[in-house]
Amino acid sequence: KAYKMSKKYSRPDLAVRQLSNLVQHYGFVEPDNNKMKQMLTELDYFTELYNAEIYVRKCNVIISNMYVTNKGGFNQQQIATMAELVDKMLEIKNVTKKFGDFPAVSNLNLHVKAGEFFGFLGQNGAGKTTTIKMISGLFNATSGSILIDGFDIYKEPIKAKTIIGYIPDQPFIYEKLTGREFLFFSGGLYSIEKKKLKKIIDETIDKLEIGDWVDKRTEEYSQGMKQRITIASALLHAPKLLLVDEPMVGLDP
Repeated sequence: KAYKMSKKYSRPDLAVRQLSNLVQHYGFVEPDNNKMKQMLTELDYFTELYNAEIYVRKCNVIISNMYVTNKGGFNQQQIATMAELVDKMLEIKNVTKKFGDFPAVSNLNLHVKAGEFFGFLGQNGAGKTTTIKMISGLFNATSGSILIDGFDIYKEPIKAKTIIGYIPDQPFIYEKLTGREFLFFSGGLYSIEKKKLKKIIDETIDKLEIGDWVDKRTEEYSQGMKQRITIASALLHAPKLLLVDEPMVGLDP
């Protein structure tokens, strides 16, 4: 009843929560292929609605377990669709970016799975940096959508940016801060608890071997030193998606 009411009043998030409960119940208590096929069909519908993907992912393990339990009784295409949905860490849908009348990026579609490395190759002006800045939320797309682990970068920017790490081609650092102070500042933006943040910063300093100069003011840093601090700051919150734009510029071999 709650599932039907949620659907009726256009609350896909609540409806999919209820669907998850139903899936769990029928998957482990009373398997019924016909009912489960209907539920999977409903899942296909809800994945098209705003933010429903977050809840659908919670159903995936349950559905996979049921698929084994019922010895292949479910539609293969629906299972494949669910698996593909869960794997997408970055999804770009029909994205176009124009500067005036000039199309810097035209109707771009791609998705990157969790754990994958993905690179943009192209000549100057091909739209590589523009695309990265749209993914990070620094540029707004003229049209289309960008999802970060299911969060729309434009509709839910805080949630999306919380799981992104960004290393720009030109580092920006507050020059009156030391490197360590800048790292504390960056970690604070992600609401990392101070004691935990100190431990993370100490570990990162050791890993990146920047301890010899991290307590100097950043105005004294070379380009490469600034870049290494920027890399360190992007890793503090253990991002699910790390964006890098020519990160090796100015770095030692």
